[in-house]
Amino acid sequence: MQKTFSIKEAFESGFDHLGKNIGVFAAVFGILFASQFVFGFLAGGIGMLKAIPALALPALFLRLSVNAVSFVISMLLTAGMLKVVLQVHDGKKLELQDAVRELFVNHKYLVNLVLASILTGLIFLGLALAFFAVLVLTMLAPYLSLNVQTAFGLKDFFVGLPHNPSVLAEFIGISLVFLAVYIYLLTRISFYMYLVVDKDLGPVESIKKSFEMTTENFWKLIGFQLGSFGVMILGLLCCCIGIFAAIPVCWVARAQIYRKLSAEISPVPAGQNP
Repeated sequence: MQKTFSIKEAFESGFDHLGKNIGVFAAVFGILFASQFVFGFLAGGIGMLKAIPALALPALFLRLSVNAVSFVISMLLTAGMLKVVLQVHDGKKLELQDAVRELFVNHKYLVNLVLASILTGLIFLGLALAFFAVLVLTMLAPYLSLNVQTAFGLKDFFVGLPHNPSVLAEFIGISLVFLAVYIYLLTRISFYMYLVVDKDLGPVESIKKSFEMTTENFWKLIGFQLGSFGVMILGLLCCCIGIFAAIPVCWVARAQIYRKLSAEISPVPAGQNP
């Protein structure tokens, strides 16, 4: 029988650990936001360079390089953040320097985390391509034209969409089906990062294990996601400052759920997962 969890207990754990570790969470937030600010500032500067014709091509390569570095740094910080949250949930007393160190010393997970993120990205890219392919084949085919000036009928289709109830119903139906598939996949693989960082699993194995963990808990996880959304809204309503408390609560609550569902998964022995 698969492990299960309590949504109520998960959020209670989140609120309980928030007050005890407010300094740790503040440090984690500060570093994460500083990283986003720095790379956002660099992206803005590169955008200004692109406006100069002579620098457009160098700016493009620079932008790609910055995006690549930003992605790797983001994965490194994500690994550290997950380690901090799991340790907080497990009751380990972390000092500020411990939390900061965790954000930068998880390089051993970096390769697997990057590969797992790329793999999940490809999965959702394939889903998006399938959506547009189905949309074109089933709905836009009558509007296709060799006249390039009409953009293959797409403009006429979307302009006329509100005035054609049957086509509009098809469009909404197809969109809802793919939205449901997206939510389903996102929920089923939602613990792959935890498995990479906590159990040292590889990219494919972490996604497979996440599917196994969530087999009988899909609807409860949907309920948890709705609950998390509600906590975030309440945080925003508290003069927006409350969001800085709501996010750690949801982090720890998800860690609680992960611990419940992954109780029987053993870490990979050293040397077996490069």
